[in-house]
Amino acid sequence: MLNIVVPSVGTYVLNKQPPNKQIWLSSPISGPKRYDWVVQGDHAHEKQDTRGFINGQWIYLRDGSNLTDLLNEELTLSLPKDLYSQEE
Repeated sequence: MLNIVVPSVGTYVLNKQPPNKQIWLSSPISGPKRYDWVVQGDHAHEKQDTRGFINGQWIYLRDGSNLTDLLNEELTLSLPKDLYSQEE
């Protein structure tokens, strides 16, 4: 579990759920969400080198939003899109 306290905003809580391949987030701004680990698919438009990431991303399946994007926006971070890439 990871708690991020942002003064005058509140506390973010991130908790991993390994059996479900999920990360649960509680945000004082956008509320609770469950992010699933989504890997590249088998569809023609999802083949290797057609996306901006290699292995996968944490995605909120209800609206398709990305955990990295949410953290960048709400915490004013600059995490790279390929954060989960195994390439150096």
